[in-house]
Amino acid sequence: MQRQREKKNLSTPPPGGTTIGWTFWSTASECWRRWFLRYILGLSPSRSQPYLTLGTVYHALLEGKSVSEITLWGQEYVEHIPQAMSLYKARIEKGPPLPKAIAIEKELHLPTLPMSSRPDREEMDHGRKVVRDFKTSAIRSKDDDAYWAVNGEIIGEMMATGADSCIVDIINKNDGKTTQLEVQMSPAKAKALTELVEDLEQEI
Repeated sequence: MQRQREKKNLSTPPPGGTTIGWTFWSTASECWRRWFLRYILGLSPSRSQPYLTLGTVYHALLEGKSVSEITLWGQEYVEHIPQAMSLYKARIEKGPPLPKAIAIEKELHLPTLPMSSRPDREEMDHGRKVVRDFKTSAIRSKDDDAYWAVNGEIIGEMMATGADSCIVDIINKNDGKTTQLEVQMSPAKAKALTELVEDLEQEI
């Protein structure tokens, strides 16, 4: 019986976060109804949004997962393998070089908050730790810098790892070009995330 459970787990795609990850808190901050349906009643759409599924497959390839392994996750994921593979090849062959990772998808807990974080990569850059978060996008917006600079997921990753910066590594789904944005950590950002989570925790 134990073997059957282990085998089943191998065919399950990696989760997009934990119940105390940023998705949990951001859902609560955006829509209490959706938060209640997902985290209290355990209800979710039978299929993910296509862009989320594509992102999952793209991340899996960057993490070293094989195509044969991804096919075990189900047809929903198989449908996105060709495009994800094309993006993966474009990122590796044409994008900026990737430094050696010291950790990949390592789940961490923020020391002062009931929140977990799982950065895509932790790297060393001239003796300082940085985190890297891979994203896929259909457009390059002039608002990207401002959006990612205050994103709770990014700030949480820096807080959890003790990194002073995060590289948001964005590949364009249309032309395969990579854009890298560097987000700097600050006490003000840590305070803002802390206050948001504490306020939401009180409301919950």
